Amino acid sequence: SKVFGVRSSLAVTIAKSFDLSIKTQNEITTSCRFIGQRSQNYVAKVFATQSSKATNLQTLTDD
Repeated sequence: SKVFGVRSSLAVTIAKSFDLSIKTQNEITTSCRFIGQRSQNYVAKVFATQSSKATNLQTLTDD
């Protein structure tokens, strides 16, 4: 009975930590996705700025 009690509490602990790890993984995934989107937006903005600068420079040198 004692052994069974220890086993069941261990099982509960494992189940809780497993549940926690799934939640943590989901949070990490969500955070990474958010960071990824922010990075893409930033890169896109930088490229847009760079290309418009390049266009302006080209316009200046064309004359």
